[in-house]
Amino acid sequence: MKYYIASDEKNLKQVKSLIKKLTSKGFTCVNDMNLITNDEKNQITDDIGEYEKKGIEEANFMLIFLTAGKGNLYELGYALSLNKKIIVYSPEKENYHINKNQYFIICLR
Repeated sequence: MKYYIASDEKNLKQVKSLIKKLTSKGFTCVNDMNLITNDEKNQITDDIGEYEKKGIEEANFMLIFLTAGKGNLYELGYALSLNKKIIVYSPEKENYHINKNQYFIICLR
């Protein structure tokens, strides 16, 4: 099963760890920048929007960090428009308890 991960650079360490764990369980990240050569990265940088769009289309679901930046809202919106399953993830365990926080996670699909 393929997934698209939406986060920002401040979560890079957690993103790499999560990708590693999910890969060991048989999941494939369609936008894992660790698997891309430097030449490909330069090409992607020139057309990042198309790269992200293609990845979202290819994925079975989106995994988005709760702490993702506002730029990830475009990716989230596009995934929702394609009726993709969305999983909101937080590396901070205190965010798992809705009754203790102000976060409300809506499962869409």
